Amino acid sequence: RKAFTLVWPEGKSPEADAPAAGGWLNEQFVELGLTAKSVVVTIPREDAVVRVLEVPDVLDGELPNVVRFQAAAKSTRPLDTQLLDFLPLPRREGVSGREVLVAMVGKEVIDSLRLVLSRTGRELAGISLTGPAMVELLARLERPDLAHPNAVELAIIRHGQMVEISLLRQRGLLLTHS
Repeated sequence: RKAFTLVWPEGKSPEADAPAAGGWLNEQFVELGLTAKSVVVTIPREDAVVRVLEVPDVLDGELPNVVRFQAAAKSTRPLDTQLLDFLPLPRREGVSGREVLVAMVGKEVIDSLRLVLSRTGRELAGISLTGPAMVELLARLERPDLAHPNAVELAIIRHGQMVEISLLRQRGLLLTHS
């Protein structure tokens, strides 16, 4: 309903000074007339570890535990210092297990976001990586122009000097890279 772009002023970014960033962001929200109390934040791919894991073909109810176990085995950091989420990927011929796209974000990133938002009087309702969030938006759009159901779509998102590239196939995230 409303789109805007804000650029953190020098010294008031969440990385430099989270409380000051929250105060500045609140001023911007007031000027824009934003009244929402819940906020969904997208973070750049560079703030997360994202990888495709192949896990055993288990029932959907068992998948979270299997993914957590496999992710812990592959991670260089303890899982209790990170937040983990995953997306089951569409089944492919020749893959005996199930493929999942796993994203892990350090709790320090989330804690900083919560602190900034607390200074605005808002709460963190959800977090997504920018690439998958944009791909989800693309997947929900009505697209009668898709030539083939297995066609691959490309999303390119720029964050400052970084570029994120995400591929969408069968209206699901296939790959994301920063």
